[in-house]
Amino acid sequence: MTEQERIQNEALLAEIESARKSLHTDVWKMGLLELLSMVEKGELVVKTTDSPIDVKWGTNFIETILLGLNTPQFIVRQNSSGKWLMVDGNKRMLLLLSFFGIAKNPDGSNHVSNKWLLEQGCLIPLINGLSIDTLHLKNARLIQFGKIDVVICRADKSKAELIHNMVSPV
Repeated sequence: MTEQERIQNEALLAEIESARKSLHTDVWKMGLLELLSMVEKGELVVKTTDSPIDVKWGTNFIETILLGLNTPQFIVRQNSSGKWLMVDGNKRMLLLLSFFGIAKNPDGSNHVSNKWLLEQGCLIPLINGLSIDTLHLKNARLIQFGKIDVVICRADKSKAELIHNMVSPV
């Protein structure tokens, strides 16, 4: 390694360390009902859409929760007032909001896909045609109290968007 390469490597290490220190994050394991409640109270801001829900994709996501499989984390950015803004996981959160019947359109009206019915699952075919209201209470509780990791980023907007771009699938 040349002297110039060594200096560049040291500079890179210092830059990485500085960038890591500038990202203040916590990871909390939170219940899904708790997160949905935060959305309803305006404490967690999710970008709404009036597009219909992809029920097959939604069924697969709900099935992973029922099976207790690891689900992708949500990443939020905390703004100066303390509100959380969804950085990564918006589609999954909208899916959950609509499954529970509390999703809103951008104009505030109820979402057309609210209370959608599950399709046949890959590993649980008998969930076909069920909703949060028709699932047995014990099974509904598996969804309601399912836990998911939430990464809370206390960084400026540009850094939070950078994180979103790095973790979002292409």
